Amino acid sequence: MKNILFCLLSFGLLSLTSCDSTKKQSETADNSLSETLKLEDTEWQLIALFVEPIDSNPENYYLIFDPKEQRIRAKANCNVLNMSYTLSDEKRLSIKDGISTKMACPDDTEVRFLKALRETDYFEINTNELYLFQDKQIAPLAKFKQIKSN
Repeated sequence: MKNILFCLLSFGLLSLTSCDSTKKQSETADNSLSETLKLEDTEWQLIALFVEPIDSNPENYYLIFDPKEQRIRAKANCNVLNMSYTLSDEKRLSIKDGISTKMACPDDTEVRFLKALRETDYFEINTNELYLFQDKQIAPLAKFKQIKSN
């Protein structure tokens, strides 16, 4: 009788532990999916590059991730950009070169913006802010705030 009771208790505890583990894995997957969905189809306004605030007109610096086309539409000062991107492994983000207009801009912010995008390896979203990072770097390459979501 004691053996049966012990087996039932052990089985019950084992079931609860595995359910809790499955629940945590599911929550992590849901959070990653929600961040990916929030990343895409959202207009992000650039507010800092390489930890320095953007001094220029902030409406001139934005990006939008289009999940259907796997393209980024962006504005960098006086030029419009169209680049491709790939999402993988939860928060991994790879941005590839694309096409852009070639107007001469008054400062180097556009060049630094493109450098940050090209060096991006992963992203994080905290509330309504997007951070782009390069592996093994503590400080973000770029920081954005959410303008609007489609």
